[in-house]
Amino acid sequence: EPQGQQASRRPSLTQGATQSAQTSQGLQEAAWRAAFARLRDHDGEVHRDAVPRALELIGAYHDPEWLDQVFDGLTTFSTLSGQEFLVFMENYMQRMDLALGEAFRKCDHDGSGQVEKLELAGLLSEFH
Repeated sequence: EPQGQQASRRPSLTQGATQSAQTSQGLQEAAWRAAFARLRDHDGEVHRDAVPRALELIGAYHDPEWLDQVFDGLTTFSTLSGQEFLVFMENYMQRMDLALGEAFRKCDHDGSGQVEKLELAGLLSEFH
């Protein structure tokens, strides 16, 4: 087989990264769905009080302020349907990503785009 044809069968770096991101998103959503299934009540919804446990189940950092901001921005009710729960999780993760980015920038004192050992303590203290 000619080398050019063989190389064209391999995914490009961009395709590989896209496939990896899609796989990661799929796994993340599957974890969210599993948490929802485990915590839903007899009406098939998750109560606001169970959301911290859902975050724990998926291994996410729980910040009560973020939870309130995201939950209150989504509904005035005290429960979430399956679709609302997925939207909540997506919005919560976006909020967490923003906070992590802010904390990283605050701790990257030399602006190198990396956090050195001495800067790491400051970053970790942001999320105690």
